[in-house]
Amino acid sequence: MPSERVKIIVCYIIHSKKPIYVEQLMNACQVSRNTIFNDIHMLIQQLRDYNLSLSYAPKIDYKFEGDVIHVRAWYFLFFDALRPLLESASKAICS
Repeated sequence: MPSERVKIIVCYIIHSKKPIYVEQLMNACQVSRNTIFNDIHMLIQQLRDYNLSLSYAPKIDYKFEGDVIHVRAWYFLFFDALRPLLESASKAICS
């Protein structure tokens, strides 16, 4: 679902210590390049409500810009929302 993918993208970008590229997001979400771009567009729209933005520098990566407290709050909000999804995925893999 797009809303789950947006949450995955947020967590992936914030949590990663290495540069993040579209191909990595495609693999993480198992979707096409166009789908990732559509999800990123949705994310950008949501970020505006919180005075945050998403920037991209070619050959560097994606990063969030704005109040660090707001960025961290988004991470914890989305990480907690994804926990049931991650738990069900791990149960399916272990079954």
